[in-house]
Amino acid sequence: MAAYPYEILDLVNSNIVERVGSAKWIFGTDFPMPYQGRMHRMADFVDAVRALPIEDSIKEGMFHENIKSLLCGPDHKIR
Repeated sequence: MAAYPYEILDLVNSNIVERVGSAKWIFGTDFPMPYQGRMHRMADFVDAVRALPIEDSIKEGMFHENIKSLLCGPDHKIR
């Protein structure tokens, strides 16, 4: 996923996550991305995902588990 922080809440919801599949979402940004003369902070993107009205386990997948599985396989042992 990559979008302006304010777009994330409009674009990502439980319906689209289910349709695409929760294991296929990986957090990413276009950081640094200026908008209206202001540079967003990385925390703005993280906070936008944390505010999504979806289960915390899906968010954990977006932030950590899905990329580990993609890079290392479903039985990954990265700590």
